[in-house]
Amino acid sequence: MSFLSCQNIFYFNITARKLCGLTIKCCSSNVPDKFLRVNLGLKSIVTFELEGSLQEFDKEFTKLGFQLNVEYLKLSCFSYKSDVISSALVPLLRLCPKLCKLEINLSQLEVVTFDCVDAWLKLLERLHSATQTNKMLQALKVTSFTGSKIELLFIAKLLASFSTLKKVVIVHKY
Repeated sequence: MSFLSCQNIFYFNITARKLCGLTIKCCSSNVPDKFLRVNLGLKSIVTFELEGSLQEFDKEFTKLGFQLNVEYLKLSCFSYKSDVISSALVPLLRLCPKLCKLEINLSQLEVVTFDCVDAWLKLLERLHSATQTNKMLQALKVTSFTGSKIELLFIAKLLASFSTLKKVVIVHKY
């Protein structure tokens, strides 16, 4: 199932208990704390692609207290500011303990200034602790890589965090 450039998809009221794949690209909500109906049966999703804001999605699912069976997670075009990663990416990784393949697009990675280095270091520690529960991740793909110091630091922390990795692909941004 795919939602592409939709607004207020929480109005979409169906149940899909055997849904294996979900794609949400560039969707938004103008109602606070409402993003996606959980009666879609999201526990069966194996492939999940999210492009846009993680924050709305994360708020909904961390409130419910259940984990997803996602094995392939593809994240792109969301803000990689340290507060967004801390409040959205870290909990999302905790929601997916069966994750085997992770793909992250770095095109929106925040340029780090000297003032926010401490915030990034704290974030990377939170990221590291969140990934310790995942013992199944075997493949990591990073796209839109430019070679900046913050990208290198981010990737280094990901590599150090996932001890079960067998395959890493880094794609340079053209």
